[in-house]
Amino acid sequence: MPGELGRIATNLNSMSNLLTLNSLNNKLSTTMERITTGQKVNKAADDPAAFALGRKQTVKINFEQSAQNNIKEASSMLQVAESQQGRVQDLLMDITSDLQRAMSDTVGSTERTVINTKLQQYINEVRDIARSTKFNGVKLLSASSVNFIIQVGETGKDILTATISGVGASSLGISGISASTRSAASAALSAITRAVSALTIRRENIGARMSRLSQKLEGLSVDILNTQAARSLYLDADLAQEEVNLVKYQILQSATISMLSQANSAPQALLQLLPR
Repeated sequence: MPGELGRIATNLNSMSNLLTLNSLNNKLSTTMERITTGQKVNKAADDPAAFALGRKQTVKINFEQSAQNNIKEASSMLQVAESQQGRVQDLLMDITSDLQRAMSDTVGSTERTVINTKLQQYINEVRDIARSTKFNGVKLLSASSVNFIIQVGETGKDILTATISGVGASSLGISGISASTRSAASAALSAITRAVSALTIRRENIGARMSRLSQKLEGLSVDILNTQAARSLYLDADLAQEEVNLVKYQILQSATISMLSQANSAPQALLQLLPR
């Protein structure tokens, strides 16, 4: 700007340096904020497009993390049900040897009565297990079957279903059996054998569903990791680069302040032209 040194009413050099200093201060403030937060985009004004894309990825991650929690809860629920079905199966398998003895005419009435008493106690225990097995207040084994819907993704279509079959004496076909006679013991053994086979199938079905949930959980974990990586590209600051920028802006700031001081003092040289 030729001739501006002769103007004292408007110090153009000083104003230009002040404008540069304000710009550097803004850049320095942004750099320090990025270093402090670790985020390249701290507000929408920093980069509207990256801000929108980053928020979209964040929402997706939140949905998938919630789905992970749903799957973990469902797996725990199925594990509770399967373990209690296993208890019932163990009880029924334990009584089979006694029923085989009760089918023999070599067993006296007293011993047969003891076997029958044990059988009825086991059936009552099966009923107790069916009645008392709950998860989050929901009875799992008292009905013939219970269906559950598990949310495993972002939309209403991302669901898995699980069916838990009950272990009540009626649903297993062992209600009313006894070992009071040889023929009754034989019928009871047949009923219990069928119940044991049915429980094996039911436990296999739960195991298959748990395996599916485990695969879904693993898939979500991978997807969350990839989404977090994508979000990082949009939002996360490169701290190494920001440190370089910080030093650069600090040096430029110091230099600009020095030049601003020189520009402010330059008009004083005109005083030498005034008569003494």
